[in-house]
Amino acid sequence: MIRTLRPTDLELIHKWNESTVPKVNSLTLYDSLAVPNAKKALKGIPNISFTKQKYSNFHQIHGLIICTEDKEFFNPRISELKKLQDEVIFDGRNILERSILEKNNFHYEGIGV
Repeated sequence: MIRTLRPTDLELIHKWNESTVPKVNSLTLYDSLAVPNAKKALKGIPNISFTKQKYSNFHQIHGLIICTEDKEFFNPRISELKKLQDEVIFDGRNILERSILEKNNFHYEGIGV
């Protein structure tokens, strides 16, 4: 199955490209299904890279941004999330349990909560 990027995803990508992407050193993106399409949509943006492993390089990453409702992200391993440098999570789909993350000292921002 190949995931296509929805219009809202493309809109978010273009907003990030204009506002956020130039302000950060790098963004590492992961999506088990949408990477081929995302690579095409984000071609030419120098500070974006892709990874094939969900938790790879977390020790080098400051925060996590979730922009998918994919079930594989619903119950992340806290031990892996603790590897984030700043333990900051922005949940753009409101799929994570705020209370569990805050109990584990994460700074959590969810949409619609």
